Amino acid sequence: MLPLEGIKVIEMGIWAFAPAAAAALADWGADVIKIEDPATGDPMRNLESSVGAPAPGKYSVYELNNRNKRSLALNLASEQGREIFYSMIKEADVFVSNYRRAALERLKADYASLSAVNPRLVYALCTGYGTKGDEKDKAGYDTGAYWARCGFAAQLGNDGTPPAMIYPGLGDQPSGQFCAGGIALALYARERTGKGQKIEVSLMRGGVWTVSMAAMMAMELGFMPRLNRQQLGNPLVNMYRCKDDNWIMLLMMQPDRYWTDLCQAMGLQHLENDPKFCNITNRGLNSAEFIAILDRVFQTKTRNEWIEKFKGYNILWDACNSFFDMVNDPQVNASGAFLSYEHPTKGTIKVPATPIDINDTPFVVRRHAPEFGEHTEEILLERGYSWEDIAGLKESGAIL
Repeated sequence: MLPLEGIKVIEMGIWAFAPAAAAALADWGADVIKIEDPATGDPMRNLESSVGAPAPGKYSVYELNNRNKRSLALNLASEQGREIFYSMIKEADVFVSNYRRAALERLKADYASLSAVNPRLVYALCTGYGTKGDEKDKAGYDTGAYWARCGFAAQLGNDGTPPAMIYPGLGDQPSGQFCAGGIALALYARERTGKGQKIEVSLMRGGVWTVSMAAMMAMELGFMPRLNRQQLGNPLVNMYRCKDDNWIMLLMMQPDRYWTDLCQAMGLQHLENDPKFCNITNRGLNSAEFIAILDRVFQTKTRNEWIEKFKGYNILWDACNSFFDMVNDPQVNASGAFLSYEHPTKGTIKVPATPIDINDTPFVVRRHAPEFGEHTEEILLERGYSWEDIAGLKESGAIL
């Protein structure tokens, strides 16, 4: 039995934030019904075409946050549609959405309305900037509220270069996991109190938490320079280009501990006792010169050759992977980071797994991501509607 088996979740999510939270719940066993506007559906369905990518293939982004769900195309602006919605809320354990608050209030899907229907409901609201302050109703994407606003963009890159851009979902995916964890806590609290409650997770708060260690260091030091790889205070925590143009990352946070091994592995024994480089302080004072030396030495072998070389020494390193390297990395795959399943039209699909393993009750993909409104009739039949009723609802525009 999966940890959340028997838990009923209603998701009204678009793009990635709330769908990522509901995807984690679905992976952990919850029955997730995704309610989509019959006029538009979730715009994430068309992400590839909206950014000029080819037609979706077997790695469709939509599968990532929508597997293990069912889709109900329901018009909440209609009286009949809202009646169906409220009947579902009465029996639900969780409602999760990243619709803007004004839209939720207009649809009468705000917390006050739904908790009146079901006091045991755990209501999860995903926002860009929180629900307090002058910008509480501002539309938010992770590129802004998470990446730009919280300091990532401005701090990354070398001095004199523009702020670094973000790839899609870099803030949505972890923030969705934060939300899923909050929902689990609220469900646990409900077991003790019998009452549901509202939880709030914002992209901005998720970003602050993610960057918090670096931000706290900056507050303590009074400054935080951008990370210029040619001038790092500790050259043994840096990235180096190898002969095959692949990069390797040295990770020696306690560099003096590994200094002798590094010198031996890289043929730099003549520098081991050099006053300019023999300890962390002096290497920091002469970092540009030493980084230039390492740059030249790393260029003499391919990354795989350096990896084999380092195996005989006490050296901390890692491969600096491209996305394509990462997907095919043997250790990444051995760790369970990806899962594969059969899709009726796309064949075998490989997507990232939820990053939490619960060993005695591991999750499986029970459903591929649904087509738009794929389960509308199935869900209504489960709720006692007849085929005649369903035909009338379609004619009225309450369902697709």
